[in-house]
Amino acid sequence: YAMTGWRIGYGAGPVEYISQMSKIQSHMTSNPTSVSQWAAVTALNGPQDCVEAMVKVFKQRRDYVYDILIQMEGVKCQPCLGTFYMFPDVSRLLGRRYGDRQIVDSFDLCNYLLEEEKVALVPGNAFGSPNHVRISFAASMDHLEKAMVRIQDGLLKLG
Repeated sequence: YAMTGWRIGYGAGPVEYISQMSKIQSHMTSNPTSVSQWAAVTALNGPQDCVEAMVKVFKQRRDYVYDILIQMEGVKCQPCLGTFYMFPDVSRLLGRRYGDRQIVDSFDLCNYLLEEEKVALVPGNAFGSPNHVRISFAASMDHLEKAMVRIQDGLLKLG
């Protein structure tokens, strides 16, 4: 139902308070909020004609991103079947360099792409897989096209 990212919040204050807040943050933000739960009930009980259209659009986006990824040198990717993320293996890119910067793991690769190409990916380190990156295809096709060009350009610059 295209309800991705229904989380918001911030914290500001003394270090001792923020450090304590950080300890419970993941438990409080990885659950559905009451607003999201009621929105889901409404979506499930409401008209369903939009679902088929959304599935079609997400399939087109997934296929586009997958087709580009499998053509990129140093990237291996399996098609996803039930998410709006790709999780390509970038291990063949590790050890490469851009100027003085060495790409050691997916965290380094994501930082490099963010700083040099202005495209954001999520390091696989966060999921226990430092050889992978997570790419969302929940964005518009226009944004995906621009992002994939930037990723390709960034990877081609790595020596």
